Amino acid sequence: MSLAPRIIVNNLSFHLSNTAVSLCNICLSFEALKYGIVGDNGVGKTTLLKLLSGELAPDNGSVVCSGSQLSIPQTHAAIAENATVGDVLSVSKIITALHRVNSGDFSDHDFEIISDQWDIESRIESAMKHFNLSDINMNALFSSLSGGQKTKILLAKILIFQADFILFDEPTNNLDKESREILYHYIDECRNGVIVVSHDRTLLNKMDRIIEITTKGIQVYGGNYDFYRHQKDIELAALEREFDQAKRTISQVKSSIQKNKEKHDQSASRGKKSGPEKLDKFTMGFKKDKSDQSKSRASMKEEKIISENLKIVSEIREKVEIKNQITGSLDATKVPNGKIVLEIENLFFKYEAQTDFLIHDFNLCITGPERIAISGENGTGKSTLIKLIRNDLTQLSGKIRIGVEHIAYLDQDLSFLDANLTL
Repeated sequence: MSLAPRIIVNNLSFHLSNTAVSLCNICLSFEALKYGIVGDNGVGKTTLLKLLSGELAPDNGSVVCSGSQLSIPQTHAAIAENATVGDVLSVSKIITALHRVNSGDFSDHDFEIISDQWDIESRIESAMKHFNLSDINMNALFSSLSGGQKTKILLAKILIFQADFILFDEPTNNLDKESREILYHYIDECRNGVIVVSHDRTLLNKMDRIIEITTKGIQVYGGNYDFYRHQKDIELAALEREFDQAKRTISQVKSSIQKNKEKHDQSASRGKKSGPEKLDKFTMGFKKDKSDQSKSRASMKEEKIISENLKIVSEIREKVEIKNQITGSLDATKVPNGKIVLEIENLFFKYEAQTDFLIHDFNLCITGPERIAISGENGTGKSTLIKLIRNDLTQLSGKIRIGVEHIAYLDQDLSFLDANLTL
């Protein structure tokens, strides 16, 4: 017995302005299962997720959801700079109303805000502990957290507010190994509907269905990512065999036509050299008509075969997505060996809300064209160190000396991009 669908997408069409994203006549049915949405960058994965959540409205068609939804976005850039952790978790107003009720200074409106969320504080405590966020206060600015902590705050929301369907957009981005394992375990245990946009194969292998989006349309595969890849390979191999067979058939028929033409030309040439055959006009005309009819039938048959196989080739080309490879190269570094690129001495730093130092007596010296990776758990100060080097933050003590003229910086949220500018 199949599960009743909770999200129905009916003949949905949507075009995202100034982009190549175009979804046409999409029909999908989502049940209380786990769905992974895959595809190349820019084909419309996040757009489809936003259409399912109601953040975007379709140009045509409809999205009907019979249950509750909770959407976890990929980027944190859209969240207001002054938003607190409680604001992001959508609990600030509920907590404030609870405190007013507990103090005895309340109104009827406070009960409307609380509704049936009387255990909200215990649920918050449990969710924050689950993602190792117990030391973060609800009044802390969301913007002050590391990228990984921000992602974990958003994930904690799914434990605080249980929804029929949870929509994730690249949830493992910015997460350390431990946090990814926590998310994987949650997905394994989850019995509600889950829709995930991701490139994380470990996560995608926990899905019940894979939805592939390409420039050719949308295809649903019943199984996890490995099953999808296996089926995809079988499909492509079959199309390749059919394509090669059609091309061979066209080549063989064209070769046969050429050979028959050459044979006919040679026969005609021999006839001219040996002189005309002594036949009456009626017999000569009959033989000529018969020969012409035979050649015409053969020609029509050959043309039909070529036409049918050209159609097969054209249909296969329509089915197969042609991908343009993007390549790039980086010039060799011009930093000479031995040159001090960065020198850090006795660096100390902590945020205002912290009691302990986030960075404690840190020292580092980078010389020449070295390549350095900064690794560690979420919230241990990796991005903070980069911001201190860039002078976006000011250290409490210690020295940072930059030995090169230009520094390029690519942050997690691509915040250097102006959303109002075109390409």
